[in-house]
Amino acid sequence: MKDSKGRKLKENEAQRKDGMYRYRYTVDGKRYEVCSWRLLPSDKTPAGKKEKPSLREMEEQIQKDLRNGINLSKSKITVNEQVKKYLDSKRSVSLGTKYSYYSIFNTIIEPSSLGNMKVREVNYSDVLKFYSEMFQRGYSFNYIKSFHKILQPAFQLAVDDNMIRVNPCYDVLQQFSSKIVKSVREPLTKEQQSRLMRFVKENYENSQNYVILATFLGTGLRIGELIGLTWDEVDLENGVINLKHQVVYGVVNGKSVFYSKKPKYNSVRQIPLQANLLRILKQYYEETWELSENSDILVGNLKGFLFWSSKGSLFSHQVLRQHFYRIKNAYNKQERQVA
Repeated sequence: MKDSKGRKLKENEAQRKDGMYRYRYTVDGKRYEVCSWRLLPSDKTPAGKKEKPSLREMEEQIQKDLRNGINLSKSKITVNEQVKKYLDSKRSVSLGTKYSYYSIFNTIIEPSSLGNMKVREVNYSDVLKFYSEMFQRGYSFNYIKSFHKILQPAFQLAVDDNMIRVNPCYDVLQQFSSKIVKSVREPLTKEQQSRLMRFVKENYENSQNYVILATFLGTGLRIGELIGLTWDEVDLENGVINLKHQVVYGVVNGKSVFYSKKPKYNSVRQIPLQANLLRILKQYYEETWELSENSDILVGNLKGFLFWSSKGSLFSHQVLRQHFYRIKNAYNKQERQVA
């Protein structure tokens, strides 16, 4: 059999009526096919058609994969399907971590062009390009590192299952990090904290935001510890917080819920309260204790929380971060105007 240019076609090769070349092969009794507008690498892709490897290049890759034991029966699995398979296999991570992983998957990976690519089609350059695009869209290097912690092992699982020979994520993060200037987090000075709190007091004194931020700055609590803080843990008489737990928003039995867990390092932590924060919390206690005590917000057997949203539920990590971002943006805007 010959093609439209008079070139002899090999066994299992054919040219369709529209001019596209086709190669068919069998794996484990099932028939598969690949197609290309080019027979040889030197052929030109017709105008308006998608650029892809020539048919002979694809045949060579298929035969190479078969010799190396690559499972071609799974060649159509997408990155989204592979990542979900990896996440579903995770059993040793905490519920909060698993919730974070699924959140990244749902918001970043699943709707992306990378997520819809076939696992076998992804190259090193595709992953590097995707990380660069994330950085350009405003995602921090640390967030991209969290993203990499999902993508890299998902592709490694594909290697272990003989779907691909090489993990395209290998060494990508190191190469990517060398091309950007990573932001360094610097703590606020005492003067900066004072100026920020003056701004918050002037603009948010009658809201929870003022007390929340004062508690955050004055104690160094982690966000889950702040969300789950109860009046039972706050000893106003002796001026200390006896931190016994934190509250996490995650997936339990397929539902997104709040649940409690021990603080980091599984130990009760005693945090002294500075005089100005103690005064703020005493006033806040007088104003809100009765509402807190009568609230129907329960997380396990925990009740009497210090902070809750206008919807009558605890703040999620994301909502609380949004509050902080709004305060930060408003403060920076005022500072720029003053300058």
